[in-house]
This record gives sequence, C-alpha cells and structure tokens, in this order.
Amino acid sequence: MKQYDAVIIGFGKAGKTLAAELAAHDWSVAMVERSDKMYGGTCINIGCIPTKALIHSAGLAAAGHPLTFGQRRDYYRESVASKTALVDLLRDKNYHKLADNARIDVYTGEGSFASPEAVAVKTARGTQQIGGKYIVINTGAETVIPPIEGIAQSRRVYTSTSIMELEELPQHLVIVGGGYIGLEFASMYASFGSKVTVLEGFAELIPREDRDIAAAVREALEKKGIEFRMGARVESVSDTAEGVTVAVADTQTGRKYEIVGDAVLLATGRRPATAGLNLAAAGIETDDRGAVRVDAHLRTTAPHVFAAGDVTGGLQFTYVSLDDFRIIRDVLLGDGARTTANRGPVPYSVFIEPTLSHVGMHEEEARKAGRDIRVNRIAVAAFPRSRILGSTEGVLKAVIDAKTDEILGCTLFGAESGEVINTVATAMKHGVTAHDLSNSIYTHPSMSESLNAPFARSERPRLSCNSTVTNSQQSDGPVSPLCNRPETALQQVHIYPATAPQPSLTAKTCRNRQVFAVTGNLRPAGAVRTTKLPLHRFALHEAAFEPPAHRFVVQTQAQPRQQDAAAVNQRAVPQRFGPCGTGIDHPRSVNIDERIVRDIQRIGDVAQETADLFRHPVRDFAARAGRYDQREEDDDAHGVVETVQPQAVRPQMRHG
Repeated sequence: MKQYDAVIIGFGKAGKTLAAELAAHDWSVAMVERSDKMYGGTCINIGCIPTKALIHSAGLAAAGHPLTFGQRRDYYRESVASKTALVDLLRDKNYHKLADNARIDVYTGEGSFASPEAVAVKTARGTQQIGGKYIVINTGAETVIPPIEGIAQSRRVYTSTSIMELEELPQHLVIVGGGYIGLEFASMYASFGSKVTVLEGFAELIPREDRDIAAAVREALEKKGIEFRMGARVESVSDTAEGVTVAVADTQTGRKYEIVGDAVLLATGRRPATAGLNLAAAGIETDDRGAVRVDAHLRTTAPHVFAAGDVTGGLQFTYVSLDDFRIIRDVLLGDGARTTANRGPVPYSVFIEPTLSHVGMHEEEARKAGRDIRVNRIAVAAFPRSRILGSTEGVLKAVIDAKTDEILGCTLFGAESGEVINTVATAMKHGVTAHDLSNSIYTHPSMSESLNAPFARSERPRLSCNSTVTNSQQSDGPVSPLCNRPETALQQVHIYPATAPQPSLTAKTCRNRQVFAVTGNLRPAGAVRTTKLPLHRFALHEAAFEPPAHRFVVQTQAQPRQQDAAAVNQRAVPQRFGPCGTGIDHPRSVNIDERIVRDIQRIGDVAQETADLFRHPVRDFAARAGRYDQREEDDDAHGVVETVQPQAVRPQMRHG
C-alpha cells in the first residue's frame, strides 16, 4: 500500500487548492476523483462556470434585436457549444495543474474508506489501497431526486447538471422548485426565449429572504414572463408524443390540474455526496442529512481526517470551499488560528436578472433576535448606472444597529450587485460603520456609489410607530399634530384618487417647537383621524407643488376632544390655534415619489419628511419649488432614503 502525507477524496475547490499548497511544501499528495468529467470540481464542470456562462449568453439574447423562436433556438445551441468549450478548457487546465506536479498522483476512480488511515480506490483496472497521514473529504453535493411518479421513466426530465447538455431550447420549460437554483434557471431560460412555469410547493417564494425582497424578486421575474404556481405539489410526470405532462395538486385548495411542456427541470435542492464513502469504516459521523460532522477546524470525528466544501452541509458556495482550504491549511501548516467561527460574514448572489445579493442578517432575522435596528431602503432606479445599463428594477436594503451604527446585514437586488456586495461584506468583517461606508468616495457612474445612500444616517429624529399622538396642550383647535418628536404615532397608510376631498394644511411654531397640523375632513371625535396629503414626487428634502396623481393618507391615533363632527369639519380655518399664534395655510400640495409606497413598511420616513416640509414657512416652500426643476437630475442620481423605525408596525394599504 502506497503511503502519502495527504490523501484527498474529491477534486473540488478546497481539495485541489490544498493539494497544490501541500505539494509546494514538499508533501506527497494523492488526489482521488471518481469521474474524468469532474476534474476541477462542481464549480467548473456543472456549477458556477457553465451556468453563469449561459446566463451571460441569455442576457445578450434578451438585450438584442427581437428574434424569432427559430433564431433563439440557434443562438441557444451556439451558447451551449461555447459553454462546453469553456468547461473543457478549464477542466483540462485543472487536471494538468495537479497531474503534472511531481509530488501529486491523480487517481481516477471511486474512493472509499478502508480504515481511518486507508482509502480504497476502485478504478477500471481494479481496486487498490493507499494510505495517508492525513485524509481530506471533498466530495461535494449531489442533486436531490424527489419521489415523483414517472421521473425515472421520463426522457424529458432533467437536473441542473443534465439540462446544461440539452442542445434544443425548450419552448415551454416547467421547473419543479422555486429556490435559488430554480430561479436562476427560470431567469436564464426566459431570457433565451422559453416560456417558463415554476412550480413551488411552499406558499411563499424564497422564504429565506425578507418578504419585501421576495416580492420584488417575484415582480421582476414575472415581468420577464415567468409564471409562478405556489403551493404546487407535483404528483406525476409522463411523456407524450410531443412533450411532457406534469400532474399537479394545489396544496391549498386540493384542486388538481395538468401542465404540458417540452422539458421538466428538477430544481429540488442538493445534498452532501457521502453515499459510497463507507464512512463507518473510519468512524466518521454524519448528521440526519448525510453531511459529515466537523468542528470549527473542519476536523471530523476521526483523527487526522478533515472534510471541506459542500459535503459538510454548510453553505454550498465555491468561495466557502476555498475558505475551508485556508482553515485546513492553517491547521496543517500554520498555527490553527483560522476557523469557521472567525471567517466573518459570507455574502452570496443569485444570478437572476437583476442579481440578488445578500450578506449578514435579514431584517426579520434581526427583529426576531431582539436587535434595535433601523432599516434603510432605496430604489435602484435612483442611480445613473442603472439607467446606463438599462436595468432599473430592484431595491437596495440595509439593516443597521440603531445604537452602535454597526452594519448587521445588507440585501442588494439590482444590477451588478454581485460585485457591490463584496464591498459591504469587507466593511462588515473589519467593523466599518454604516456612517463610514456611506461617506466613502466611490467612482461615478458605478453601482458602488449606491452605497452612499442605504447606509446614510439620518441626523433628525424619526417618527416612531408605537406611541400615541396627542393634541398640543397649547392648541384649542381640533388638530392632529405630527410633531418632530419620538412619541408621534404612525398607524396606517391609504392611497386615494386625486379627486378625493382635500383638508386644510397648516403649519406653525409653538414655543420653539415646530409642528404641522391638518383640519377639515376629519372623522368624528373619538375616532381615528385621517390626514390626507397628496402623493406624486419627492426628492431629498425638496418639494414641488404640482397636481398630484394620488393622495397619501396617514392615520394617527389621537386623544379625542369632546366636540361633534360638524364642528370639527367646520373649523378648517387655521386661525383657531389658540395662544401659540396663528397657523399658516399651506397653499398647495407636497409631491412625493410614488415609488416610496411600493413597500408600505417604508412609510415612516415619508411621514417624517412630510412633517419636516410643513415645519417651514410658506415662502420657504415656494423658494424650494422654484429650484425643483434644476434639481431633478440630482434626484435621479441620489434617490430617496426611506427609513423604518425599530418596532415599526406594518401599516395597511388599499386603493380606492
């Protein structure tokens, strides 16, 4: 039995990089890979590289001149051929990088444990055993095949691996599974020109993401023509003379229906590839999903045996596998200081159109953890780079500790977010605050400069959504003030047609405290009072007074005064303020960008900005309005930052 310093089972990112590193330190290394089509690992052969190559080609197809389906089919065939050539090139390069090293032996065969110190390698020429002082498991993950009737017999059912070998573009692709893999393929094939239907068993899409982000993703993909069927349980698949029929049951209603397509893609997840390794022979434990159990240094339960990459059951990213290499290298060649516990936040990107990227905590996750947070959002369309690229869909979202200004998490759903998210991850790893990140200098026009906005820190108090609005003690009129104080409450928001009645808007200064108030069109005393403001356009602390398209309605909880509804509605004249002086009639309307209310949770900042506007004298409003046209370009460049307070309630939105 030939002995090595290290035996590595699996030619993945961690394994191949570790083999080259150990050989450079004069270690003898054996690399065992069961397939000559997998030199280099999952990423190069069936994962990142081929999928992103096809996604890139699909994007070019979608951006080009209108094509017939026949032309799209020919282009798709060329794209698959180009992808294959790229993969072949990289696979060959990876093989020779190890095989040509005098200190590395490459075995093409299936490896399994014969003992904690020995590996049996089954090749075409028979089985032989090799020994290793250290052994590393790097076998990756494999597709989960669900127990659906007819899958095994169908010739039109594909996995994420086999479909990339399909040379004929499906006219109608049915995807089983609406996770990240399913969405990437859905977006790609829709761009190539296929009709795409996604069947998702859960009631919600990508439940790992915040609901506002998931909704934005779904909206963007539906604009590409992708159809989503939620709560869809696939019961059977059967081939026909012209295609494939998928039988589906609705988990909510029990209704059964059929979908006819040309091909079916199983995007039902991946699991650690540990079957056939005979781990029991080495005393190596696995969890209930078959993943190898490891500690923070990636040691298994067997002495001198490590595991790295997807086989450990962690995040299935090639760059995580690369970091696993760093950890094992630090144990074998360094001081062992590097661990999975101190690797820092791990970003990820889903290469749909536009790209969805995330790092750190999600908003819902942070709230459940009891963190005191502020959440900033801004539309991607606000930045010139998105206009240049012709990709204005999406939103940028930052989750920030309200007390320490620590960046807790960030979601970037927009063009080139796969690059920008790395900057955020680096900032988080090194303790850069949100304020510092927002005040950094970025090139222009780039998507990186968008980081100036979602991490910005407001210098003014924000409206709280928990307390009760009380009438000013100095006021004897039926007003419902929104004061620049934390006890202001924001309860609900409604959108009404511009033709709805408009109340009288007033502003005043009362004992050095500026407030705005609304009278007229109020509900009877004791009820929740409704403040109606117009909704059209809003730009960073700027306002214009143009006819609105809709009305923005803020409902606040107010302490009632004992007066009848008729008296309330008649007291629209702002002079009835009492001892603090005469109120000022606001002449026209405040225009607010309609984008702000797409996600109703963002309403806190809108209300605060509205309050800020009404705190100024009328002449100041007029001066701002006169400058508005010249500043419209700046509005597009810088966008609007919207803030949701800690503990904010979810207001309701309706159309009327």
